[in-house]
Formats: sequence, C-alpha cells, structure tokens
Amino acid sequence: MLPLKLANAWGIEGRNLCSNVYTLGRDQITLIDTGSGGIRLESALESAGLSIKNVAQVVLTHCHSDHVGGLAEIVEKASPHVLACGYDASIIGHSCGIDVELLQEYALVKTELGPLRVLRTPGHTKGSICLYHAASKALFSGDTVFANGYFGKVELRDVDMLKSLERLAKLEVRLLFPGHGPWVEDGWHVKLALENAKLWLSSR
Repeated sequence: MLPLKLANAWGIEGRNLCSNVYTLGRDQITLIDTGSGGIRLESALESAGLSIKNVAQVVLTHCHSDHVGGLAEIVEKASPHVLACGYDASIIGHSCGIDVELLQEYALVKTELGPLRVLRTPGHTKGSICLYHAASKALFSGDTVFANGYFGKVELRDVDMLKSLERLAKLEVRLLFPGHGPWVEDGWHVKLALENAKLWLSSR
C-alpha cells in the first residue's frame, strides 16, 4: 500500500495481469477496482491500518477480470455495495453472482473524501467509466488512459475511445490514477493520450 497525494487514500500497485487498486477513506472505505484476485486485499489493507470489514462500497471501472477478480474476497469478508456502469454492470453481476448497483452518467459516488463524478468513457469496454474527484482534480481513469500518453486497448469502435479521450482532455487534471502503471501528476498525460490516439487512428 502506498499513500496517494490525497488524505486517507492509498494505492496498491498491480503487477502483471492485475490492475491497480485504490482505497479512499478509513471508516467507510471505498475501493476503486479490486485487482485480479492475486493480491491479498485484506493483508494489503491491514498494512495501512485499514480493515477489510470497513469496505462499504466497491466501484468497478469496467468488467475485465484483472479489475474484478478480487471482488470475491471483499464480498466474503465485508458487505459492500458494488457499483458499475451500463452493460458492464450486468456482466459483473452475472459472472460473480451478486447484485451490482447501476451507475448513471454524471452520478456522484459519495466517499469520505467527497464525491466522485461518474464519467462514461466507452472504448475499452462498452461500460467503461472514469471517476473525477473535483476537489483535488484527481482522475481515476481505469483502462481508458494511462501515464505518459498511453490509452487502453480498444475493444469497440475506435471513435468511441477517441471521443472519451477528447472528453477527459477537457478536464482539469492534477493527479492521474490509472488502472495500470504509475500514478502521476499533471493533466498533460491525458492530453498526450488524445494526441497519440489521433495519430493512431490516422495511420489505420
């Protein structure tokens, strides 16, 4: 567990085919993604003085197993609300055998650090989302955009990913917390991803 540049927030760095996991708060913990299941989340939380029993909600940025595989451990040891968006929510609910609360565009997810704004960003999957913490200008970007101008593998129409990146590039981003790789400062990472996506599309 590494502290983020947000009060009472930590990150677990994913390795290989495992996503990063982010935790917000102490008493009513919000998890953003859960990794592949290869990380022992209970032990990781305890290393930061947190209890897995205090996980109140899990927000999943999309339905891929490297982001939802750790959900079973959380559900077994806590009773969290599980939230996801659109078609991805139904996939997660069906595959995990749990009820998943459906997030809507622009919804506010309440956390101990303040609200997270839900932004639909299809392209990597149909129901991919990002979460924006306006108070700190922090973007939890799932597999839509990564540090140093990289963006997620496109599983749907190329134009969907481009539109999603265009949308994110309009935000004021001071902290970027992606689904994989390092978390970084400054919004130029998002803007560079947009430019790289444009170049990629033009070369196809």
